Amino acid sequence: MIALKWHAYLCGTAAVSFLAVATDNAVADAQKARLGMVMSIAFECGTYADMAGDKERMQALYKHGIETGRKFVKALRANEITPQELREHVPVGVTLRLGGDSDDIMIGRILEGAIENAYDKVVKQDSSGMPLESSKWVNDDSLRKTIAQNKYQLSNCDLVQ
Repeated sequence: MIALKWHAYLCGTAAVSFLAVATDNAVADAQKARLGMVMSIAFECGTYADMAGDKERMQALYKHGIETGRKFVKALRANEITPQELREHVPVGVTLRLGGDSDDIMIGRILEGAIENAYDKVVKQDSSGMPLESSKWVNDDSLRKTIAQNKYQLSNCDLVQ
């Protein structure tokens, strides 16, 4: 009888251990997938900082985005991110630019897309995100700077480290 209880205990422990490992792997996949989101946010925030005239913060955010992007692409190439995690945690603008031989070129394309997206939010969209007619695009540099500063603040860009 004691042997049966011990066997049940060991089997239960093994099942719990297996579930813990599976859960840890799922969390790891999600965290690695979220690096793609962090990279994209850092690039967008860097663009807001640039448009607001803060070149030092722009450089720091772009550097962070590149470093995070390299970790993301490395995990992606090592198949450490599942397709489901990619769909759930990575912006479409990033996934559309994945592929190619060079990690840095891939990250550069993602940066280019994030710059374009942030620029459009400042110049070509109203405050609710709706597109403006081209005649209403923001052409005044001081107004662009003010809008970029506002977008930077509203996007909590100071939290990107």
